[in-house]
Amino acid sequence: WQVRLEEALQLRAEAEARMRLHLYVNKQPDEWVTPVDEDQVDRILSLVAAEFPLTHLHVIENAIKEMRGRYMYGIKKSIFEYKFSDPEEQERLQGMNLPQVEPQPRPPIKGTIDIPEHDFWQVRKYISDNLFFTHHLLYGTIFAIVGRWEAFDGDVLVDTELADIELPCELHVFKEHQEDIIFKTTEKLKQDWSVNITTTIQNDLDEHFNFYEDDIDRYKSSRMARFFRTINLIMSHQMRALMATSIDNYTKFIKRFEVDSENEVNLVQA
Repeated sequence: WQVRLEEALQLRAEAEARMRLHLYVNKQPDEWVTPVDEDQVDRILSLVAAEFPLTHLHVIENAIKEMRGRYMYGIKKSIFEYKFSDPEEQERLQGMNLPQVEPQPRPPIKGTIDIPEHDFWQVRKYISDNLFFTHHLLYGTIFAIVGRWEAFDGDVLVDTELADIELPCELHVFKEHQEDIIFKTTEKLKQDWSVNITTTIQNDLDEHFNFYEDDIDRYKSSRMARFFRTINLIMSHQMRALMATSIDNYTKFIKRFEVDSENEVNLVQA
């Protein structure tokens, strides 16, 4: 009887500790947790079924409500476990008799590589200075440049639909039509893309960079040069995507007229 009583007391103490932990985690500010992505919730529902009967709507609503609660609690508990790993935090909460956080198993060492010796803080500072996507003064300009390409995302350097010319057509008509498409796309890029990006950079960053630097060595070692290299890489990637799409479309267009080797036509005899 004494053993059973001690086991019951121990189980009760553990249950109370888990309840205190649950209450303490739930009391953490909701502002610490990033809200659930509503688009992701819609995608999950679309994978479950295209539509739901009205009689089952309450089931879906309850399931979503439970999912939100579990998500909120899970993130808060992860934050708690991270903070609770600090000995000072454990000492601060010692009076609450919370259960100890079970140590996470170490990840397998398979596939890992040795990291060379390096100055972590120096590397971190270099990345902080040159990762322009995170700079408050620069990321707006960079995202504007990236978003500007959406206006040209559908443009190509070759027309494979041929909706604007009468078919069948002679070869010179086809050639002139494709040259006209290339000219229009190129002019659009020159006048609306590169000029717009130049203007955006000048207007947004004129007070941040010295665009009139006349010392080439000083310019090459400056953050401005590294920033322009970043912009150049972004624009080069966008242009390569345009070229790759055009080449892929033209290749598919040519393959549409591929002749089966078994049904070749002798043009001389024909």
